[in-house]
Amino acid sequence: MLSQEELKKHVSYDPESGEFIRIGYRDGWGNYHVKHRKLDKKSSEGYLVVMLNGKPYKLHRLAFLYVDNIWVEKHLEIDHINGNRSDNR
Repeated sequence: MLSQEELKKHVSYDPESGEFIRIGYRDGWGNYHVKHRKLDKKSSEGYLVVMLNGKPYKLHRLAFLYVDNIWVEKHLEIDHINGNRSDNR
């Protein structure tokens, strides 16, 4: 499972805007690359997603981990109060 510490090595998160920015990533050879880029890739379900350490993650789950150091299990629902699946505020 991804830790809060590991997450913060790869992305920054602004709770007010709900935006995630990729700080950097590790390639298949283990090299680390700095690349500041807004994460805006959507899944077919409409959720924002990112690949970290070779695994896919939905950003609304990473928001809880980033801010509160809580991993929300996949079987638990996270309510997007405004109904917008890509709004991670």
